[in-house]
Amino acid sequence: MCLVNRKEAENKEEIRAARSPRGFSNLDFKNEGSKSAQSHLINEIETDSIDLSRLDQTFPNLSQPRATLTDPVGLYIQTPNFDNYQTPDNTPAENFWKVVRGSIKESNDSNDIDRILHAVFSVPPEKNYTVGDICIDGSPILYASQIANTFDMALMATAIQQTGVTQVRVSCTQPDMNPKPVVNALQPLNVFTAYRNLEAKTNELELSIPILALQISPGQEIVEVALLLNTSQAPYGAVFTVPEGGVTITIRGTQQVGDMVVYCVTVAADHTATIGDRTILASVPGMAATNKAAIGLLTVVAPPTPQPSLHAHLLASRNLRMNSRFTRA
Repeated sequence: MCLVNRKEAENKEEIRAARSPRGFSNLDFKNEGSKSAQSHLINEIETDSIDLSRLDQTFPNLSQPRATLTDPVGLYIQTPNFDNYQTPDNTPAENFWKVVRGSIKESNDSNDIDRILHAVFSVPPEKNYTVGDICIDGSPILYASQIANTFDMALMATAIQQTGVTQVRVSCTQPDMNPKPVVNALQPLNVFTAYRNLEAKTNELELSIPILALQISPGQEIVEVALLLNTSQAPYGAVFTVPEGGVTITIRGTQQVGDMVVYCVTVAADHTATIGDRTILASVPGMAATNKAAIGLLTVVAPPTPQPSLHAHLLASRNLRMNSRFTRA
């Protein structure tokens, strides 16, 4: 079954052509439009051209027929209607239409369609005239859209029979009325706030900017850290522990960040904390208990190698110059 929609294809994303008023020898047609352009075409076809009642006429033996787009799904260029083309020497205009990529429909199948992805309308040099000398409805071809207006874009649909089995609609996710608390983010509060503001400003989803694991060294304490629960709220009485030990998380308060409320916490690592990743376990009164700790949010790393201060560097340089002076003496 063929579902078609006539479209005056002037979209540069779908038609590539030379726009010389006269003298061009070929026009290049490619079905390689952007996803937005193809979605626009599909919407037009769905709203303007598809008449599902045709299924009953095409497949009268099927009870309650349904249609689905034939795999592989594609919008295909169809062979132009050359009836109104006039060439200078009366050569049939269809002789100049060449399919570069794709295929022509099977002649013995009335329900088949052309599956053309790339075609060229080209006049060979020996003809001594160009595409611009050919007329459509008496008007010389000046633009690719004149040819595009003589062909259709088509979808192929496959009819399937209704089995009589009624399927129960199920939502993608079922709301959990009593979710288990899970830590979703751990990040310095100023950085967390700045990234959330950036997401809102650029119309991005919250937390779309990746959050890297918070790094802490043995003996280090990091204050003003944002801790976000999976509920985006901060219930009173929560406790956060690190099962592997060596790190403690202390709640200092809460703060509103966009539509979320985060805990403001202090993260402290013992001097004897071993190097490695840590998990975080949340316990919140009124929420279901869980022993599933969040991973990838916290890691203990080796202290950075101390770098000499500028004063120490200048002092070393002065001593080197003095030693060099004494050596020459």
